[in-house]
Amino acid sequence: MKKFAAIISRLFDPINVFAVVAIIVVGRSSMPPGAMTRFFVVLFFGMFLPPLAFLLWAIKTRRVSNWDLTNRRQRVRALVVFLGLLGVDFILIQMFGNAYLVQLFLFFFFWFAGFFAITLFWKISGHTSTLTLASLFIIQWFGWGLWPILLTIPLVSWARVKRKNHTVAQVVAGVLYSVSFIGLMRLTGII
Repeated sequence: MKKFAAIISRLFDPINVFAVVAIIVVGRSSMPPGAMTRFFVVLFFGMFLPPLAFLLWAIKTRRVSNWDLTNRRQRVRALVVFLGLLGVDFILIQMFGNAYLVQLFLFFFFWFAGFFAITLFWKISGHTSTLTLASLFIIQWFGWGLWPILLTIPLVSWARVKRKNHTVAQVVAGVLYSVSFIGLMRLTGII
């Protein structure tokens, strides 16, 4: 079962979940084909490759102990770098002049800043938080007919606890953070 939990954890790694959501977002943004191609190049080389390269470098140089950033202090340092990279990403997103992408990116930026703030005091699950956020957006975009996507959340929660990456409280907190964040954004009329 531990091997299956490891596969689930890697399959639903936040970077993979965000890649899928980014592809869906581009499809929903009504970008012309040429701009879409440029966006995918920027997405890969400007938004996904830098955090991956940083994380691999941090593991190799032992600045972090593992891919999952299980040590909260190491996680905080890595998230500071990721937050800085998101600032650069925001500049890249604005180059496309697509208001939908800018709005969605700002939403994600503030969600990530909140996740970072929580991590300063307590470790919550990035896997469950990211997956919950993505699942709720997909349902919002395509309707409740895709509700089965929500079943991935308890599956990933189980995998994270089974691998001893998180406690039950930490995976539940990850889910509740994203649900609460989206709820707050809906109440305030931001989304």
